[in-house]
Amino acid sequence: MRVRHFVKKALTTPPNQIASVLYKASRRYLKEKQLRQAAFRQRNGLSDAEFRRELELTSDKEPLRLNPVFFLGDTARKFVAEAFSRHFPEAHPQILSGAEEVLLHRFDLLGSGKRSLGDKIDWHRDFKSGYRWEPGTYFADYERVRLEDRSDIKVTRELSRFQHLTLLGKAYWLTEDEQYPKEFVHQIQDWIVENPPLFSINWDCAMDVAIRAVNWVWAARFFGDSPLLTAEFRREFFKSLLSHGRYVFHTLEYYEAPVEGKVQRLNSNHYLSNLAGLLFIALSCPQFKESARWLEYAQAELFREIEEQVHPSGVDYEHSVSYHRLVLELFLYPALLLRMNGHRIPDVVWQRLEKMFEYVLYYTKPDGTHPLVGDADDGRLVILNSASIDSHRYLLSLGAILFNRGDMKAAAGNCDETCLWTLGPSSLAQFSNIPASAAPLGSKGFQDAGFFVLRSKTAYLFVDAADTGIRGRGSHDHNDRLSFELCFKSATFFSDSGAYVYSADPPARNRFRSTRAHSTVLVDSCEQNTLGEGLKLFWIGNEAAPRVELWESTAQADRLRVSHIGYHRLADPVTHTREFHFEKTVPRWVITDELMGQQSHSVEWFFHLGLDVIPELQGGDLMNLLLRGLVLCSSRGDTLRFHLCEPLPGLTAELLDDWISPSYGVKKPSKTIRLHGRLPLPLRVQFAIHE
Repeated sequence: MRVRHFVKKALTTPPNQIASVLYKASRRYLKEKQLRQAAFRQRNGLSDAEFRRELELTSDKEPLRLNPVFFLGDTARKFVAEAFSRHFPEAHPQILSGAEEVLLHRFDLLGSGKRSLGDKIDWHRDFKSGYRWEPGTYFADYERVRLEDRSDIKVTRELSRFQHLTLLGKAYWLTEDEQYPKEFVHQIQDWIVENPPLFSINWDCAMDVAIRAVNWVWAARFFGDSPLLTAEFRREFFKSLLSHGRYVFHTLEYYEAPVEGKVQRLNSNHYLSNLAGLLFIALSCPQFKESARWLEYAQAELFREIEEQVHPSGVDYEHSVSYHRLVLELFLYPALLLRMNGHRIPDVVWQRLEKMFEYVLYYTKPDGTHPLVGDADDGRLVILNSASIDSHRYLLSLGAILFNRGDMKAAAGNCDETCLWTLGPSSLAQFSNIPASAAPLGSKGFQDAGFFVLRSKTAYLFVDAADTGIRGRGSHDHNDRLSFELCFKSATFFSDSGAYVYSADPPARNRFRSTRAHSTVLVDSCEQNTLGEGLKLFWIGNEAAPRVELWESTAQADRLRVSHIGYHRLADPVTHTREFHFEKTVPRWVITDELMGQQSHSVEWFFHLGLDVIPELQGGDLMNLLLRGLVLCSSRGDTLRFHLCEPLPGLTAELLDDWISPSYGVKKPSKTIRLHGRLPLPLRVQFAIHE
């Protein structure tokens, strides 16, 4: 930790808390130094004798086994396979074909497309760019972000999370074919040899180390009775799990900083991943002498963090829809595992979890996909189904069963196979016995987070009026204040642009999180919130400070009025206010923008059309078509008209070729309507959208 960091801490900390904060920072520095020294001393790993001394065993001959209390528990493999084949026949060939790809070392990760990694996997190479991190380097000494090339550290991290192993495990339970545990053993052994504890790029982030441990433990449950998991393999496997637990515990991604004059917790999904990893290791490996300490710490912190990181409405405070899914998994699976092992889960935790499921319920679009709000890196804790990355409905299957929710069952559609692998065969009958709600979902405001869903039976509007997440510190936010996604029937007509990539392409990173990448208003080319550049690709300001001025919802109509002050940084400060009026029975949306200022400004409107939505441009130029009602056609045959309600002198219109990123590393061509002019303020402009 550099002196500059200490100085920064001192300058930003309230005087009465400086001593405490600097004490903690000093302890962290000493801890990092001790970790480095210990790593170099034990670079060759633990001997068998040393490892045995770290265990609580009744005898030296006691075999190493995982705690049997786990998801599916002692359920007979044959019984589960029969239940799977009966309830999910269409998924059976998908699992076998997917497992075959894993056997052949063919992976499609983070937008890579199908890539063959050869007979021996190179765990140190970003196979998308070709860049290779030198093996054998101490984890803290790597240059993680390289702006001079297109390398992406997430690729090596993603591969080494081993989330493909559960696919092999499911194939084994369905076929009893020993080629699957053989591949499991081979990959684990190879990885352990190639990645000695703390000396490779795959030890550089505690989050990924923790997620890897969870997936190793989960996959090993599938293969537990295979003779290929020899005593020698188990010994090395448990040694590595011990190293994983120690590393995570000593490099916890805990963060706190001053906010409004008070030092507060500002943890994220990284810290939650750390806690999940520790809980899975501790509960699965109680023979580790350190497991009791890890369990006590991680359990208490997990329960505390759900109140810290999740708004009472159920929204994750990082304000990204994709990360909400990850955070829900990070709370849910450890909580279920704790409950299975006899630990009491506080009522407040279950209540907050149910609210998190409710947010998934309402943000899920009529076609089953989710809005592309905020960052998205496709992150999961464990993958137990073959559902598309853009659908979170498998969570609604779980939520329906856990909380007996007919509305979640209706939105989920069919029961997802995740329920079988986590809650057992009896959960399938539970799902079947829940009466599905026949009433369509209504509108709902998640006001403490700043998100609103205006919906009827066939129409859906998601509005972003959120401030910068993590109490204004941000990381996964975009400049999408007062932006929206709009769906009608089976099509998304107006879409967020998504996130695309992180450090692999810094200009694209900022392009996709910029104001112009969202369906909102840009004034004088000024970003709503300042964006970090260079190595600060996750930094974003909190200047916009959105405010909800009105929220009314009835059976006939909704009204939402929101504003932000991100353009108060201009010499002539400008306030942007946007009102959404949704007439449900028509349906019809009216969007009214007010720009309050005293001078003329360059004003741009961006309306990002969804993938496969094409405007009909015959019969006039774009501006005239907008004034008459521009017809928007989806590839599924649905249409809407988009109106500029009144002509505005000096305003021009154009149709831009653009991009939407539906998942990490993927971008697809789309169209964007841009209106632009240098216009005197104050100004009021109205748009209407209807059939």
